[in-house]
Amino acid sequence: MSKATRRVSPRPRDTRDTRRPGPPAATLRAIASALFAGLFVAGFALRGSAFDPVAGAIVSTQLFPAAARLLAGSAIAGSAAAIVVIALSALFGRVYCSTLCPLGAAQDAAAAAGHKGGRRPYAYARGRPLLRAAAFVAVAVGLSLGAGSYAAIVDPYSLSGRFVRYAARPAIQAVAGLASAAARAFGAYLRVAPDAFDPKAALVATVPVLLVLGAAFLRGRPFCDSLCPVGAVLGVLNRWAPLRVRLDDTKCVACGACEAVCKSRCIDSASKVLESDRCVSCFSCLQACPTGALGYGPGIKAGHSSRAARLARRQHRPAVRDGDESAGLDRRAGLSRRSFLKNTAIGGLAIAGLPSRSAAAAALGTPPSGTDVRSPLAPPASAARLAPAAPPGAVSLGRFLSRCTACGLCVARCPSGVLKPSWFRYGPRGLLAPFLDYDASYCQYECTSCLDVCPTGALDRMSLAEKKLVQMGTAALVRDKCIVVTEKTACGACAEHCPTGAVRMIAAPTGVPEPLFDEKICIGCGACHHICPAEPDKAITVTGKAEHARAAAPTKDLFSSGGDGAAGEAGPEEFPF
Repeated sequence: MSKATRRVSPRPRDTRDTRRPGPPAATLRAIASALFAGLFVAGFALRGSAFDPVAGAIVSTQLFPAAARLLAGSAIAGSAAAIVVIALSALFGRVYCSTLCPLGAAQDAAAAAGHKGGRRPYAYARGRPLLRAAAFVAVAVGLSLGAGSYAAIVDPYSLSGRFVRYAARPAIQAVAGLASAAARAFGAYLRVAPDAFDPKAALVATVPVLLVLGAAFLRGRPFCDSLCPVGAVLGVLNRWAPLRVRLDDTKCVACGACEAVCKSRCIDSASKVLESDRCVSCFSCLQACPTGALGYGPGIKAGHSSRAARLARRQHRPAVRDGDESAGLDRRAGLSRRSFLKNTAIGGLAIAGLPSRSAAAAALGTPPSGTDVRSPLAPPASAARLAPAAPPGAVSLGRFLSRCTACGLCVARCPSGVLKPSWFRYGPRGLLAPFLDYDASYCQYECTSCLDVCPTGALDRMSLAEKKLVQMGTAALVRDKCIVVTEKTACGACAEHCPTGAVRMIAAPTGVPEPLFDEKICIGCGACHHICPAEPDKAITVTGKAEHARAAAPTKDLFSSGGDGAAGEAGPEEFPF
């Protein structure tokens, strides 16, 4: 047998971890990812307005909320963020997934634990393009129909935010409390005021994250390949990104070292094929390859064979000419690309077919009402007056619920703790969306934290002066429940705490000043509701408005004895207890 026709047996696969010093790309990427994840946790877990800019900067890099804001067309800043992230991903590949995604960092940690330093090598696995496309289409349709919290069930940012706020933050506070108690033994005093723990919210936030991390422990990063809507978009861009991980099959010896460390399981070393749409640019393969066959950069080197030739090797059949490369794609790969692009197009058409939520409402037989466009999942109009109060900037319940992904950032940054996760207080589509829990606290008059950090445009940003006139709800005073009337005792707690003067004390025939309520200047902050001492039912309560309104500005002579109240009204009462 001549040398030209002699078959050469392929080298046995070497699954050992053969990583060599340099290039340090994987190490630098891991450090950057860890730092970013640390800032993300700080933005959700730590208190204080000093961390508001950190939280705002972190979420501005997240693609899903930026894309939701872009689809809503509500903010130039959010739209610009989405465009910038997509443009950078189109240039640099899926570096976003390996560096800027907080859930990606957590998956890397779980995968490292499961990989056991190379003692449990990974192996190539076929992708699931149809599942990925179906998940993307479901999310796109959910956003189009105005079900933001359900569309974000598989959003890596929202999953991470909910987990940190409702599960990790209470744990961090518990540890801080123990440290504070230990510090007191040495004369150091550090006050730690833990949040009220919500076990239901913690459970709902923890279970999906544990499922994702469990899959990462066993299989690397299957969530990124199969269910993540962000990964679906960036995977398409990564196919043609100028800068991406590339495989030079003329240098590859099919040793399997790269395949053994690939968390995405997208390298088929036997066929010398790297599936770019699944690669998350973790750079582990660059350090593992002993021959330098893998690199990150632009262009295809002269030594590279065509994609058709590489796929032909996988099928053990001759490759067609490079000039007819498309005909040489194996049927599976061709169908995968066509199926994914087809389903992606369907998702785009779903969005284009419902260009506005008013159009969606009309198409589904649900007409818009003012600025509040309801979806099929919205609560019935008859129950709207009983709905809880949405945060300032929501504009209306319909608009708010269509854009909110229930990420929990506003809940985390709220200094008073009045924002709490709802369950079905807003109706079926309001799962975990925040509401103002006046029994827990009240909305601070001088605060705009929730407006400043909302990443999806669910809360419109506005100045403090504008926010002070937003009427989120309105109070109702039941005189027969007020302790001034029932117990003939001085109170005035509601008037003392009302920031606008909507509640004030006036003289009464009994000689004990009674509260008088002015609805026009009430903003629904809930201060009166929260502080009212009447039991078991409060004398003054606040009901949320389905559509926010503008309150009248309080007058300067509001508390003067010569004000516009009834004759004989008294000036402001001192807080009696």
